[in-house]
Amino acid sequence: MGEGQADDPKAMPLNEFIDEVMSILQSQPDAKEICVKRVFPLRFAAEGGQEKYEQFFEQFNDSLHK
Repeated sequence: MGEGQADDPKAMPLNEFIDEVMSILQSQPDAKEICVKRVFPLRFAAEGGQEKYEQFFEQFNDSLHK
């Protein structure tokens, strides 16, 4: 996601990402979708209903502009 990601405290470290993805692939070789735990709130935001979805994305978008 660009050069700034390396210094972004909110970014997942690459080694941590790779380790988690490889673990998922080993434990779930037939998985249709690979999501690291850090992305769960974003991936499953809509499952809490429209109000929670909107609240999540409002907070998420606000955090990007800080």
